[in-house]
Amino acid sequence: MKHILLFSLVLMFNCTNKTKAEKKVSVNEKENLIALIDEIWKTEQEPIRRRDSLMSIYGVDSDIVKKQQFIIDKNLAINEKKVINILKKYGWPKKK
Repeated sequence: MKHILLFSLVLMFNCTNKTKAEKKVSVNEKENLIALIDEIWKTEQEPIRRRDSLMSIYGVDSDIVKKQQFIIDKNLAINEKKVINILKKYGWPKKK
């Protein structure tokens, strides 16, 4: 019985949620991160706005809209990789 209790306690302590120490981010690194996130936002949203405008002018099935959709898909793949790298490096944002 003692061994079961001891094993349970050891297992419980090993399975608890261990928090990582927060990384200190320098001011320069924070500015670079903000610039990178702004770039991701622009490359994601501007082609979508262009495509929507072109759709209202030329229609959904026009070649120019299809080209714009190709740009959107290409940017999405690139931006997903960038965001994944940011999350791996800094983790999810937390409330302060």
